[in-house]
Amino acid sequence: MKLFEPIEIDGMKIKNRIVMPAGETNYHSPEGGVTERLLDFYRERAKGGIGFAVVGIASAEYRYTMTNSYPSLQKLSKSFIPTM
Repeated sequence: MKLFEPIEIDGMKIKNRIVMPAGETNYHSPEGGVTERLLDFYRERAKGGIGFAVVGIASAEYRYTMTNSYPSLQKLSKSFIPTM
């Protein structure tokens, strides 16, 4: 079964073909930055065996951010880059 075999996609080697789809965790900071809790969430999934994770709701521009009811992970300024 190829599901557990490595694969290379556009030069990126992936240990298997198990993909975790996007889903919102609400583990980002109030400003939309990456937190240790969010990093730990993805680290644990990687340890569990997924080969590739699609990050949950994210915005690259302010006009596409969600409301306060549904905040999103954001990359609205260069200040967020070190945490990504």
